[in-house]
This record gives sequence, structure tokens and C-alpha cells, in this order.
Amino acid sequence: MSPSETKDAIAQALEICRGNLVKQVMLDNQIATSFGLRLCLSAEMPLIPRRAGYSAILMNLEHSPIGTETMRDISVACLTVGITPMVVVPTCEAQWISRCFDSGAQAIVVPHVNNVQEAQVYVNASKYPPLGRRSLTMAQPITQYATNIPPHLVAEVVNDNVLILPMIETKEGVSNAESIAAVPGVDALFVGCADLTME
Repeated sequence: MSPSETKDAIAQALEICRGNLVKQVMLDNQIATSFGLRLCLSAEMPLIPRRAGYSAILMNLEHSPIGTETMRDISVACLTVGITPMVVVPTCEAQWISRCFDSGAQAIVVPHVNNVQEAQVYVNASKYPPLGRRSLTMAQPITQYATNIPPHLVAEVVNDNVLILPMIETKEGVSNAESIAAVPGVDALFVGCADLTME
């Protein structure tokens, strides 16, 4: 690929890949707000919080019956209206994290992250090489299912647009919070206040 072709491919990848509103707001040192979705599980829902000024919709797969197909439909709708689809996965397992990202989520919250090792598992499952070990699929909502972009450029652009938020919910997590936040790839910490108060 010539330098000119590479430049064009990068521009195309940046144009096609959906930007992450929450990440943009946070990088601008502003407060990002999310709308928790538990009851009305419809792909029409992202229209309402977006018009109300929210930055994201948060779907909780840990504590609600939302399935991955419903999560995918709502995530695609979020991407269409320009609001960040965020998902709390049930556990810190690569298959949950990658499936949610592959289905359109732009931010994943992993519950019960207690130490650096668990945070690293999370980052590895979330980022494509060389930043992690996530397996690449070309057809995904974040890239509008485009398959004509070189894989390494998809990886680079998507890596820049995912948001990694470990949830701190235990005394151990609190004591390791600074180290967890310092893991390369972690964007911010999410506090699970209900479980934390139970300790």
C-alpha cells in the first residue's frame, strides 16, 4: 500500500468508525452522564436520553435479564443516534467482553475488579493487538459493518474508541484502586457503591 493509499485508508477508517461520545466528553474534562436501561428494552430508547442530553445508555447484563441480542439492537440504535452504548458484563471473561464489543458496545464495565491482574485480563480482552489480545472481526457495528478497511487500521481506530471501566466494589478493590487505574488501557474507574457498602 502506497503512502497515499494508506492515508486514504486511515481517513476512511476514521470516517466510518463511530466516535465514542462519553470518551470525548471525558477527554474534554467534562462530566458524562448515562441513562440506566432496565425496564423498557426497546431499540427506540436511545432517542429519548440522547435528546435529553445524556452521553450514554447503560445496559446491565449482570443484574438484569437483558440478553445479548437485545443489547446488540439497542447498541446499534445508540451508535445511529450518536450516544455511547455502555454494558455491564456479568463477569470478567474474555468471551463476554469481546462479544459485547463485537455487538456494538463502546464501553464495558467489568464488575468486581479487585487487582491489577484482573484489570489486565479486562484490557487484554478489550483491545486489539498490540495493546491487547482481542480477536478481530471485520463486520461489526462500530465500523458500520465495513469490510474494505485494512484490519490493522480497524484495530487502531477501534482501540481508540472503546472505553474500559473497571468497577471497584470491594475493600480489596479500593486498596488497589490506584494500581488498577494505572494499568495501560484503563480509562476510568466505576464505583459499585451498593456492593461496596455491604462490606
